Amino acid sequence: MTDTKVMTIIIASLAIIGICGAILVNFFFQEKEAVDKPEKNLQLETVEEDSVVEKTSSHSQQTTKETEELFDEEETNKFIDKVHSFYNETTGFGKYKSLDSIEQQEYARTILKNLDKIQDPALQEDVESIKKLAERVKTSPVELDDVLYLHRYFHDLDIILNKDDGDGKYWGVTIYGELYYKSS
Repeated sequence: MTDTKVMTIIIASLAIIGICGAILVNFFFQEKEAVDKPEKNLQLETVEEDSVVEKTSSHSQQTTKETEELFDEEETNKFIDKVHSFYNETTGFGKYKSLDSIEQQEYARTILKNLDKIQDPALQEDVESIKKLAERVKTSPVELDDVLYLHRYFHDLDIILNKDDGDGKYWGVTIYGELYYKSS
């Protein structure tokens, strides 16, 4: 083979590798299509970090005790921060490549139990989107994309609600974030 043919093959191979790398980066790190938007804004309940409130079958049948356990603004912000920290620890800095599916499923269940405790109406659309993702994660097999998008939701909410710096990255996946930045 001539040197020209060898160089052409090498350049073509590098171009193909570069394209494949760009596709993978785009797949894992770029904004995913929005999760199905909820058709209704539901009022949610909130409780302390580790406690669980059994929900009645109808929101109109809530007991006084359940209502007292709703998250206030500070508790909501702590919950968002705690979940974001979990995802930083389990998916950040390349850890997403070796997810513990059982751990992710268990945490998705914890998220679902606590989401209904958030009472801020401005967060309800994002809560509904997070619920849909968490419902998928809690079932087997765990899809990496769903876990990464849960992380992005909590990342963006943490930046806005807790003034976290977000390592300089804002994904723009939340409805609340869109409204927040439009009003700023």
